[in-house]
Formats: sequence, structure tokens, C-alpha cells
Amino acid sequence: MAPPADKSLQQDQQRPTPGTPLAVMTHRELASRLAKQPMYRGATGDSFFSVAQHCCVVAAEILHVGGPTAALYALLHHAADAVDDDASNQIKTYSVKALHAGLQLPWPMLVDEIALHQLVHLRAELSERRQFAIGPQARIDALLNAGVKPLPASIRALNWDRAADRFLSDLQAYTQRARTQ
Repeated sequence: MAPPADKSLQQDQQRPTPGTPLAVMTHRELASRLAKQPMYRGATGDSFFSVAQHCCVVAAEILHVGGPTAALYALLHHAADAVDDDASNQIKTYSVKALHAGLQLPWPMLVDEIALHQLVHLRAELSERRQFAIGPQARIDALLNAGVKPLPASIRALNWDRAADRFLSDLQAYTQRARTQ
């Protein structure tokens, strides 16, 4: 008679391993991985500001001017960061394309959406750098001199678990709204 199966081993085998492509990664794992990564390499003073929260900030701002599909692209703009750093660019690109396909989002983004994303991303970067005192000051000055305006509201840094929940909630809401658009 065979020994009973070890349930913890079975559960571990069901979890994506490091290097798991986004195509088989759950949305919750994507959110969790991005929420645990610090934005600006962690140089955000006393606050932990995650990649997931940054994506939420950019997506929320784009939602107002570009709609839910543009917000969904913005929310996913750092999705490749959830794939291990050791993965090749080809694997990361494949993973991002598969993630977009799973959400029924065309890849690549349309030119108008790229331009909107770049503008809002600069606004978010300026706001984040000013609020969290992320240097160098020369980068902030360059953004201001280029006419970039900060976002209208201040950003309150979230713990990683709350950032993951927010990312997942936004992903579900924007996906649903984009499909009914």
C-alpha cells in the first residue's frame, strides 16, 4: 500500500515557481509580486511605495481621460516585472502578450494610448518623486521644466498587502468596464 500523499507537497506543486510566465500566473500572484517590489529601488524615504501601487496611481489617472481600456493597459505596464529578473526579454515579452491576450486586450497598445500613457506616467513620476523625496532633484527640475504637471491628489503609500488588493480590485473593475465599453 502506498503512503498517503503529502498535501503540502501537492499544494507547493500547484503554486507557480519562480520564473513562472505571466500566462499561467494567477492575477492574485501577479498583484502580490508587484506589491512586494519597491518602486524606485526602495529609495522612497520612510514609506514603502510598491510597483503595484504605482500602476494603480497611473491607471486611475488615465481612467478619467482615456477610459477603462487605457486604464487596464496602464495597470499592466509593469507586469513584466513580476517575471523573474533572470528571465530573458523574450520570455518577458511572451508573458506580457499572453497576459494581454487572456484579458482580451490587443497587443501592442495603440499609438494614442501609448502617448497618453507616457504623459500620465511622467505626471505620476513627478508626483511620486516630490512626495516621497526621491532624488535627484535634477530629475524633478527636468520634469517641471518640460511642463509636466503633478497629479492633483497626494499619494498615500499602502502596505504591500493593501497594494495587492487594490491592484487586483482595479484589474477586475477595469476588465469588466472595458468589456462593456
